[in-house]
Amino acid sequence: MFTKRLAVFFWGLAGGVSLLFLILRPMPVFNYDFENFFASDDPELAFYNEFRSVFENDNDYLLIALGNEPDVFDNHFLEKASRLEEKLGKLDNVTDIKSLLSAEERVISPFGVRKEKILEWENAESLSDSKKRVVADSALVRSLISEDYRHLLLVLRNQQLIDKSSGDSLYFEVVEVLRNSGISEFQVAGKIKAQAEFVSLLQKEFSFFLGISLLLILGWLYLIFRSIWGMLVPVLVLGIGFFWSLAFLLLTGGELDVLVVMQPPILLVIGLSGIVHFMSSYKIKLQEGMPKDSAIQQTFSELAVPVFLTCLTTAVGFFSLAVTDVISLNRFGWFTGFGVLWMFLAIILILPLALYIFPPLKPNENKNISGFWQRLLGFWFLFIVRRRWMVHLGFVILSIGAAIGISQVKTNGYILDNLPTDHPLIKEFEFFDQKFGGSKPLEFHIGIGEDSGSLLDYEVLQELAKLEEFIRQTFQTGTLLSPLTLIKSLNRAQNQGNSKAFIFPTLAQYDRMAPLLDRFVDSQPIPLLTADRRQGRISTYMADVGSLKGEELEKQLDDFLANEISAKLIQVKMTGTSYLIDRSHRQVTAQLASGLGIAFLCVAILTGLLFRSWRMALIGLIPNMVPLLWMGGVMFLFGVDLNLSTAIIFAVAFGIAVDDSIHFITKLGAERKKGKSLIYGLKRTYLTTGKALVLTTVILSSGFLVLTGSDFQITFYAGFLIGMSLIFALLADLLWLPILILPLTNMWKRTQ
Repeated sequence: MFTKRLAVFFWGLAGGVSLLFLILRPMPVFNYDFENFFASDDPELAFYNEFRSVFENDNDYLLIALGNEPDVFDNHFLEKASRLEEKLGKLDNVTDIKSLLSAEERVISPFGVRKEKILEWENAESLSDSKKRVVADSALVRSLISEDYRHLLLVLRNQQLIDKSSGDSLYFEVVEVLRNSGISEFQVAGKIKAQAEFVSLLQKEFSFFLGISLLLILGWLYLIFRSIWGMLVPVLVLGIGFFWSLAFLLLTGGELDVLVVMQPPILLVIGLSGIVHFMSSYKIKLQEGMPKDSAIQQTFSELAVPVFLTCLTTAVGFFSLAVTDVISLNRFGWFTGFGVLWMFLAIILILPLALYIFPPLKPNENKNISGFWQRLLGFWFLFIVRRRWMVHLGFVILSIGAAIGISQVKTNGYILDNLPTDHPLIKEFEFFDQKFGGSKPLEFHIGIGEDSGSLLDYEVLQELAKLEEFIRQTFQTGTLLSPLTLIKSLNRAQNQGNSKAFIFPTLAQYDRMAPLLDRFVDSQPIPLLTADRRQGRISTYMADVGSLKGEELEKQLDDFLANEISAKLIQVKMTGTSYLIDRSHRQVTAQLASGLGIAFLCVAILTGLLFRSWRMALIGLIPNMVPLLWMGGVMFLFGVDLNLSTAIIFAVAFGIAVDDSIHFITKLGAERKKGKSLIYGLKRTYLTTGKALVLTTVILSSGFLVLTGSDFQITFYAGFLIGMSLIFALLADLLWLPILILPLTNMWKRTQ
């Protein structure tokens, strides 16, 4: 097995795979699709899809704030802003722009209906009158103008469900128009901007982490093997394996998004760990005097199955994310899991012949260093054996404390929680939260009850008025748009445009406007009612308060609807993209638990089959619960919330951490087959495998800690927490696993 002839065949196979991928020419595609974070099987998503087919998508907009000192009521500023709005309105894929600059209100008089501009600036007198009108109109302040009157808001609506390419083009055109407008102060927020900014960051992050991972690998390889070819061969293997995994991802419809961008360090470091196991064993056999060809054959015969199992269990950890119905998590789990298997395939197909071709590694290890490892590991083995109950008690107490801590970790997420809090994109969204009541879309579907025939019935509108006031006060929203907005606008129109008449009308006033109602409603540019008046929407914005606070607000809404609103008159349901994201954050906790349960079961089955003992499989899993529990405790101590971003950390950490246990138990099995007693076999395993476990843990954890240099919070926390979990796993495998195995002497005899 693993003869030179077979190794040559493997190289031919590897060359064929590489050639096939090169012919197919996979092209990198960077994307950040906001809706990939929706739970695809959530019935609320189906409801929202139906909702937006009737009305509109709630996040196809850009918020543009134009600022001026001391306020916006300046002729020159308003003229430049007006020209700017006109240019923006002519851009492709812009469907509508709402602002004070072009806003008109209807005035109904005995002579008919006329339209009047809200804001006039032709001369000082008209500007002064307009300023008084705007300042007095509560419906405009914090809606289209800030409370300090320093900023005007333009709400630019783009083509519905615009594709990524068109959205990027539109955003860059908008920015170009703004920069050439002569207005120096402006802020922009919205989906197409967020997507463009995220993709730009993704490209930078992918290149950065690919480069830093290669430098890290070269550094470790030099420290371990101290030779040029000892560096070049692993880099060749890792490079080909990473190319295969990336090509597979791209050719099967995958894209490089905010999760997949973490793949370079993950795959390269996992692959490096496997290579180090092979080359370290090969080097030891050479040092023992074994001929080169025999050392290669024996190394790969002994380690091929264990390394495959470690890669498979790592892949299983990633595959556990596939149980979630969040598209981004699902894809990350599948593609990264398969990526790990591609890396193993590259190692098996390429590394053996490379070792045959290049000269053997020189036994250059310093004897003092070797003796240091023997003394250190020997000391710790005697310590844990003599004080086993102290070790048991320590791990149990710490794990119970961590379990209590993890139970206190909050499930909470934000729309832009992947970015650091000081990122300019978050600052811009916070600006709109403070100045205009929010940047996060908030939507409610309203329908008629069994005792009503139309949403424009007076009794229904009364219920709607109570509901709007509750939403405004509880959710702290900006201006609301709803069927009631149309009624208030018509009431103002019938009162000569008096802003004080923008209120819910009395029954007599409502009866007076009835003949004009249908025509007035049908002429509105924003869809708020269906033609049959049986469905409508309440549309507004609010600050991004997080999914935890959002859940509290939803419960308050449910209580209000149950106690204050007549269900026989009106039916109300919260919906929208922000609502769906908040639900995904909350649902991912249960899905994570089920995914980890499946991963535990799969690993237990694999280890049980390998060692022909279910008891050994369970013993092997116990220390691998430690890194997950302790990592949860660290999350509690550092105030890290559980959400769509951090949910992946547990699955990844488990899949990688279990590798050390498999290597340890496999080595122990090999020692037992040589006829050694369990205690002596444990000692030999501890002294020989312990160093490899420490080295691979240092390599893996340092590789993940590199991710803490990311601008994305998900990448930062993944690097920090997974790096910590690998250290916890090492402690569990070196300090707890040996004394968990000690009582199994009789069981082990039966499996030999």
